[in-house]
Amino acid sequence: MRKIGAHYYLRADGNWGKRPVISLDSDGIIHAIKELGDDFKEEPGLEFFSGIIIPGFVEDWRVYNLNDKMVQQQCKKALIGGTLKVSIFNDQQQDVPAIILNKLSVHIQKQGSVEQISQAYKLAWEQINEDWNKHVATFDLAQAIIKHTANMAHKVGMDPNWGIIQKNANPGLLLLQNLDWTNFTLTNKSTVRILNH
Repeated sequence: MRKIGAHYYLRADGNWGKRPVISLDSDGIIHAIKELGDDFKEEPGLEFFSGIIIPGFVEDWRVYNLNDKMVQQQCKKALIGGTLKVSIFNDQQQDVPAIILNKLSVHIQKQGSVEQISQAYKLAWEQINEDWNKHVATFDLAQAIIKHTANMAHKVGMDPNWGIIQKNANPGLLLLQNLDWTNFTLTNKSTVRILNH
């Protein structure tokens, strides 16, 4: 059992939890979440990270032409940008690079029409940063993340345990770092990294 802690995490209800200890198994399934707040103490085997733990990003790739080389390059970048769950049509499988299929959890839906809008493709992390840059004064970090995690998983009909951090869920975990802690928002140096798939 792996135990991960941080300064904050994004709760399933969309609020911030303080000083969590998240226990998960080798398959990434969350077995327990303890929110310790100001009573936080180090414990054996705990990996503590500076930043905020959030669910892995969820993306809907059904709307992209995955045979397009530019989109395939973006898909490879998606792993670095924290995308851990994707939805595709079953006839798109052959167009997703094997390295991507091996690293991502893929929700496969029956064949449908794929819109050819590859030029508009943006990774979740890129879109969050763009939204922050456009709306710095009114930017809500939690809602921006939920838009690309729980809300996206719901939109494409994925497993309800994707996109949220709660017991028995398997969202994949990311760590946001280098934040503006006074305003609880992003900075130009903010980064995202994968803690587990």
